[in-house]
Amino acid sequence: MTGSNEGRPQGGAPTDDSDYGDMVALTTSIHTLADLVHADLDAYDGIYLGNPFGADDAANLLHNIPDLKAAVARLKSQQKRVCVSTDCLPRVKDLSSLDKLVDTAVEMGADAVEVHNLGALLRVRKKSATVPIHVGGLANLYNAAAVQRLASYGVTQVRGSVALSLAELKDLKDPNDLTDARGKDLTNHGPVEIEILVHGRMVLGVRESVGNRLTDKGDTVNDTPSFEPFGRAILSAKEVSLLPHLETVLKHGLRRFRIENLPAHRDAVSLVGQTYRQALNQIQNGEAFTPIELEAKLRPLSKNGFCNGTYFGTSGAEYVTVAEAKGDAP
Repeated sequence: MTGSNEGRPQGGAPTDDSDYGDMVALTTSIHTLADLVHADLDAYDGIYLGNPFGADDAANLLHNIPDLKAAVARLKSQQKRVCVSTDCLPRVKDLSSLDKLVDTAVEMGADAVEVHNLGALLRVRKKSATVPIHVGGLANLYNAAAVQRLASYGVTQVRGSVALSLAELKDLKDPNDLTDARGKDLTNHGPVEIEILVHGRMVLGVRESVGNRLTDKGDTVNDTPSFEPFGRAILSAKEVSLLPHLETVLKHGLRRFRIENLPAHRDAVSLVGQTYRQALNQIQNGEAFTPIELEAKLRPLSKNGFCNGTYFGTSGAEYVTVAEAKGDAP
């Protein structure tokens, strides 16, 4: 069953990109039409289409307009929100492809376009004055002033830098007395939602092409992998898991939860989504929250184990228990 709200807290259907109501939005990425057809995505509210870090793979939805149209239509028929992603490192030679992606997104009624740098942001806005824009974590956003500046270009959602803690992400969402050096109010461009990676590999950086300088074997520290290449992306070897900390995340006012499907794994994306949806339902319906049991379902999927990123002020590769993180609650 797809597109159903059965068993979910009722927040009302969203009317535009910036408004999911009070509903927590759970999203993930799907890279190819074949993956989309295969995966059970019932647990998700929205899907990001295409692999921003892939090479010129003909199956990648970013390089296959007919498949992209079919994917958007399929998801819309399932009442999913759809965001079309774009290349992480577009060059001049890629601009015509970027333009086609934007045209297709607008034509097919996609809810937003995701960009990863300011050049792509300006190009998308030039092509369409109205399509909502999401900005990914590679833009390295660290403060609320930057977020509000992006809002003036029609950005409705951003992901903060991978280095930010939960408290710092909350400050991006709820800035206090935000003015520029001349005292001008910078909070008059409307709300911008803050996306948070709740599960999956962190994107630590990108490289110009597949196979340059960094080997495809990754790197190790004390015989433990520290990063692994995936296309042009450099991913954390461990996967972030915030499942035990979802109550804390919600207390920080964060509502846009991303499960990063990198590397793409058809079966894993379904199980992870179902498990997080079950956890969110337990919390929001006032049921007994069983994070240890739920997270145990996901551990076999992670060959290098779990971490919590920098959300609790640690280096990124550590796993912080709920008891250890209590001091970070607002």
